[in-house]
Amino acid sequence: MSTNRVQFNEAVRQKVVSDLFRMSKFAKAWPVWAPDMNARYEGPYPSAADVLELGNHVRDVFLGTSLGERSQSALSSGGSNWEGLVCWYLNLCLLDTRCVVIKKTSLIPTPIRDALTVMYGSVPSNTESDLVAITFPEETLNETLPKNLRGYGKIADQICTEYFDQIEVCVIQCKTNWNDAAQKPMLWDIIYSSAGFASVASVGRNCWSVKSLKKFAYAFATVPTNKTEYKSNITPMLRVKALSGGNYWGKPTEVDVAMNISEILNKNFLTAITSGEKYWHAQQNENYAKLSIDHP
Repeated sequence: MSTNRVQFNEAVRQKVVSDLFRMSKFAKAWPVWAPDMNARYEGPYPSAADVLELGNHVRDVFLGTSLGERSQSALSSGGSNWEGLVCWYLNLCLLDTRCVVIKKTSLIPTPIRDALTVMYGSVPSNTESDLVAITFPEETLNETLPKNLRGYGKIADQICTEYFDQIEVCVIQCKTNWNDAAQKPMLWDIIYSSAGFASVASVGRNCWSVKSLKKFAYAFATVPTNKTEYKSNITPMLRVKALSGGNYWGKPTEVDVAMNISEILNKNFLTAITSGEKYWHAQQNENYAKLSIDHP
């Protein structure tokens, strides 16, 4: 492979992650987050088990940059940083797999964007999808792209057009709090799971539909920043309890409340993490030996 070209999925992943570090507030938070994450494992680099364990502490890492502000602007920047941190963490977990977690809408192939579009009459509306995880078909493992991603849009659209029924998509809505936000993912999941609402709304356009995908799921990931005592029978918990893609937070799994963010790998990306030449732990141990958490 030319040194100027990168395997398709990893070229997209590199672009996604490099874009995160172009976000001024994310880049400002990174010098606080990186030493915190480095301190959570021994040795020169993390093992696969260390990265999974980090999922239990993502909330603590994120709150390391919090000043306790609750203004709308503070919450907005916090929300953007939270989805950025979740995007970075999941892509770290998914290195050398067919799944890429994408934050920028412009990187989502057109057929998938169309499938996610909800039409209210003649008015298109898109889900509040902070992140879209795409498990591309195996054919992309033989595809390469220039490092600058030139030609990506055309190639990605061609892949989706030819192999749409072999693609898996998981929308991940990321919010810093829980109580104020849990209703939205519940409603979007209902919309995507439905067959439409008579003449009021329909899912998909240009003959693209999430129902034609190999798998579609809708997930929720929260910090959370609320100091509420979380119980399985309170309204916010009940609203996200049955999401098709699961309910996650940056803390250890609490039965009947929320799963640790790393659990999303088995629930929604199992095809990607089990289809490599080596099993996930062995492959990622090799990958992480080549990386430093200090570098994007």
